[in-house]
Amino acid sequence: MSLNRIVAVLVCLGLSACSSDENSEEAYVDYTAFDNAAVRALFDAGDFEKLNKVIRIQEQKLVADKDDFLIHADMFLLQYEGIAAEVALDKAKGLGAEDAELTLRYVRAFMMQRDFRKALDAIGSTVLTGDASYEALLLRGDIHRELNDVDLAREFFTAAIEDRPEHFKGYLGLALLELNLGNLKVAEDLSSRAALYVTDDPIVSYVRGTAARYLLRPDDAIVHLEKAIELHPAHILANLELAGIYIDKNMHEKAQEYLDFVYGISPEDPMARYYSALILATEGKMKEAEEVLLRIGDLTRQFPPAARVYGHVAFRLGKFSNAKPYLERFLGLVPEDRLTRLALAESQTRRGQPAAALVTLEPLINGPKGDMEAYMQAAAAAGFMGEMLNALDYIAKAKDLAEHFDDASPELLESLGTRLALTRFMTGDLEKAAEQLRAMYGDASNDFTSLTLLANLQMDGGDLAGAKKTLVEISKVAPDQA
Repeated sequence: MSLNRIVAVLVCLGLSACSSDENSEEAYVDYTAFDNAAVRALFDAGDFEKLNKVIRIQEQKLVADKDDFLIHADMFLLQYEGIAAEVALDKAKGLGAEDAELTLRYVRAFMMQRDFRKALDAIGSTVLTGDASYEALLLRGDIHRELNDVDLAREFFTAAIEDRPEHFKGYLGLALLELNLGNLKVAEDLSSRAALYVTDDPIVSYVRGTAARYLLRPDDAIVHLEKAIELHPAHILANLELAGIYIDKNMHEKAQEYLDFVYGISPEDPMARYYSALILATEGKMKEAEEVLLRIGDLTRQFPPAARVYGHVAFRLGKFSNAKPYLERFLGLVPEDRLTRLALAESQTRRGQPAAALVTLEPLINGPKGDMEAYMQAAAAAGFMGEMLNALDYIAKAKDLAEHFDDASPELLESLGTRLALTRFMTGDLEKAAEQLRAMYGDASNDFTSLTLLANLQMDGGDLAGAKKTLVEISKVAPDQA
């Protein structure tokens, strides 16, 4: 054999040996020798791939015992794989696992499969003590919350709090219940109490943030929700609430970042779809918004904030009859929500209920500072009812407020002045209407619209000489206008 050939063979052998080191090492591992302590150590270290392999091989070799399958079930529960956990528990039960070891694990597995009745049956009459008894109270509360058995859920969470008043989970369970019911202040108080006993729970931060958001404290909400995501980056609900906050702030690109993250985890998430539809509707893309909505189930019965989103989407789409019940429902829970109140009032007016709209607007129009948009809504409702003097009063208040805004645009002031003049004309006060328009012309000598309206009002009022003077001014401002 030549020297070159010998070298080549040695190189090949060396490469082969290197590439097979890992396989050779694997071949010498005796997985059947892993006792329960070694298997539990793999679980504690989070080495689930190896843990899964050890238990599979031990099962094939018929040396796996009940404790192996209980640990296997714990792994699946941690990964939210309810069906796989149930299978592992059945195997543990077949090898002699006792009810005390199985019951709560079965309950969690069934809850992950959203089979809440089966979860409730699994608890049954099993006698549990110590930590297991406390966990059972919490799980019973969770189950009844999901089944909408509000009184029973509240009873079990309260019992958990009484059992361990310095543990956060009872307060948190009750806070989630109250949040789902729309009792936001109660939910916030309970989650703040829970935070006294834990500093790093993402669900506590989520509840605090969500409650703050719908209690109209968006900056507080952002702090808590961002903490929830810091603690648990894949927290879908916290990402969704932040998206909603930034939509309310008209920061759609920022909102879209959170929605994109949610879609990456859950491509058909219904709440994300609601928010995407709201962005589209806000941007005037009504057809696209409606197409998104058609793909969504009715989440609004399960989660009150979803009612707000759907109500605003329907309102933006001009579906006022559809919007009304959802807006009414959420406003009943959060009466301080100004945007929802304005949307509901306009929906009521457009559906022929102006008197109801005025009732809806009362907290805004009678507030200490007044609300320009609310005044304009009230003017529209009063005008719909033929109460032109009241409409005139609301428009005058809106214009007075706008004149004190530092950032009020000339277009806004012109629009309000025009509405005021037209409303005065409709009440028969031609002199005041003409005075209003002359004032607008004085502020902007090239205001073609105001001059034209003034000329028409003068002619309708019989002031032909005045109209002639105004027409001379119009010809100077817009000589090319027919």
